[in-house]
Order: sequence, then structure tokens, then C-alpha cells
Amino acid sequence: MKYNFDEVINRYNTNCTKYDCVKLLEPEAPDDYIPMWVADMDFACPPEILDAVHKRLDKRILGYTNLVDESYRRVLDAWMLKKHDWDSSRQGLVLTYGTLHAILHVIEMVTEPGDKVLLQTPIYPPFLQQIKNAGRTETLNPLICQDGYYTMDYEDLEKKAKDPHVKAILFCSPHNPTGRVWTEDEMRRMAEICLKNDVWIIVDEVHHDLTRVGKKAVSLAGLYENHPRIVTCTAPGKTFNLAGNVSANLFLPTTELVEQYYEKYQDAIPCLANVATEAAYTYGEEWVEELRQYLDGNFRFMKQYLEEHLPEVKMQIPEGTYLAWADFRGFGLPDDEVKRKIVQEAGVIIEDGRTFVSDGEGYIRFNIACPRSVLERALERIAAVFH
Repeated sequence: MKYNFDEVINRYNTNCTKYDCVKLLEPEAPDDYIPMWVADMDFACPPEILDAVHKRLDKRILGYTNLVDESYRRVLDAWMLKKHDWDSSRQGLVLTYGTLHAILHVIEMVTEPGDKVLLQTPIYPPFLQQIKNAGRTETLNPLICQDGYYTMDYEDLEKKAKDPHVKAILFCSPHNPTGRVWTEDEMRRMAEICLKNDVWIIVDEVHHDLTRVGKKAVSLAGLYENHPRIVTCTAPGKTFNLAGNVSANLFLPTTELVEQYYEKYQDAIPCLANVATEAAYTYGEEWVEELRQYLDGNFRFMKQYLEEHLPEVKMQIPEGTYLAWADFRGFGLPDDEVKRKIVQEAGVIIEDGRTFVSDGEGYIRFNIACPRSVLERALERIAAVFH
């Protein structure tokens, strides 16, 4: 490989949430803990991005920033068309402070206080918090799990979408935490139910570049060209390990929505974010393709290790994301005890499945976007405390 994903980089003492905040949240964890929780990667950003940021820093002033030229938009649209079969050039574009920020604002624009918003559980916990922050309430559409493979419950979705108080759905594609990359047929079936009931579809596609090799995540908006009730959020943070740059692309299908957004919200672009993102979409393709190969190898390694050393734990290799969703119910232990053993005895910091709004009991989410040596060490620790 051209890029070195085996390199172990010291992230301590950088005010890093994933590393430096562990003892604040898990004070009983041992001092030599291994963080496998927060969804950013332990790989260096692509050097092409860092070079672009260095060149921008050479300008020496980091002032207020807006997009004036068209170069950012050109490379972004080219990436979406090539990678996700979507001609995004006809959409309005707002750059904003990360996907969650965008989602909150869209909820506020397309619904009213007291309205209901659909969530397909288990689901990324901050989705629920943004619904509550907007003064709306959640309606849950649990996914169906069969032997670790998740599908949508369309009958339940249709029943709930008919509720006149349900005004929007937060659709996660690829899905976090299950890793499903929805097929075109699945997405169309979901969309038809929602659109015929005048339910807005707010799509989070932040993981859409990180699918298994040979698998493509198609953008929903590309299947319904410029549909006025489909809003799409993407971001470079997961793909290129730029989460701390708090930058997101919010695609709005009508000029009215773009105007409404700018009337209500005064977003400024972090001055290094657009530089980093433009470089990512211009020069980052080779790095992403090597990253996908490395992540695939990590998933194969983890699955084989569990089968050999912890057969009680069931895990399907996800179709997308770098997040493993592992079923620990085979031990017959309470969830609190499973978490205690992993965090306090093994010293591996993970996400408890119960935090994923609903339907995550018995599961643990692992972030395996790390050097394989770190992943192996974490699995060895977990195996030791369960046997």
C-alpha cells in the first residue's frame, strides 16, 4: 500500500475526545485503556489534505470565510456523481458546522413544534437529541434483525407514516450502528411510503464512502432527482478523518429552502474546513480506496478472532461504516456486567448498545478504524476477561 495504516499515532494530550475524555466518563477504566468508542479513526489524515492546510496556514490570517469561487462545488459534485451515482449539481448547497447541526436546522425548517419525527432503531443517539432540541417528539420504527442482518419493517413504517403528526424521518444511509448499506429497492420502498404521506426525508449519508470493497452506497436523492421533500447531509469527517473540522455539506432541493436556511441561520465556514474538504475530494480517492481495503481486513480479522476465541459473541461483517455491532447475549450476562468486564477489566472503551435509543440491548459497538495491532490487543484483552 502507498499509505501506512499500521502506524500507531499517539493521540494523548491533544484534547482528543476519544482518548483524553475517557477518564471523565469511565473513571474506573484502567490507565492503559484502548479507546474503541468515538467514531473517528486512529489513522493519519491523507497527506494531500495536510499539505493543503499547511499552504493555507502560510497565508497567516484565519479570518471569516465564505465560498466565493466554484472550485469546491465542482469537486464535490464530481465526487458525488462518481461515487454515489448522484448528479448533485442541481441541488442548493449550504456548508455548515457538521451533520448534526444541519439536521437540527432542517428539522426546525420542515416541521413544527410538537410534530413527530421517525427514527429506525437502533440508531445513532444524537439523532434523538436533535429531535428533542427542536421541540419535536420521536416515533420509533424498529428495524427487523434476523441472524444479525437488519432490514426495514415496512408495514410498521407505513402505519406510522400515516399518522398526520409524523412530518419527517431521519434516514441513516449507511445505517449506524448496524452497518447496513440499503439497496436501491429498499430505499425506494421506504421513500414511496414516506413521500405519499407527505413525510419529509432527511438523509444522513456521512458513512457513504466507507463501504466494503465492491459495495456502493447510492444516494437516495439520486433516485428521486430534485424531489422537494428529500434533504441530504454529507460530510468529509468520517471518510477522511476530519471530524474535528466540523464541516458538512447540506444539499437542499429548492431555492426556497436555501433562502429560508440563510434567513434563519447565520452559519460561517471554519476557515480551514473548506480547504481540507476540497483537497480531500480532489486528491483523496486513492487514500480512501486503500483505507477501505484495510478496514475490510480488520473486519475479517475481528470476525475470525471471535469465532476462534469468543464464539459466544456473534458479529456480521457490516456492509458499510467502520463500526462493528457485536451481539454479546450468548454469555447470558446482564448488560451492565458485560460492559463492566469490557471497560473496567479489559480496559477497552466501547459504546453500550443500550444507548442507541432502542433495540440495542445485548449489543456492543466497536470502532475498529485503528491499526490491526491495536485491534488484536483489544480483542485479546476481552477474550481474557470472559474466559
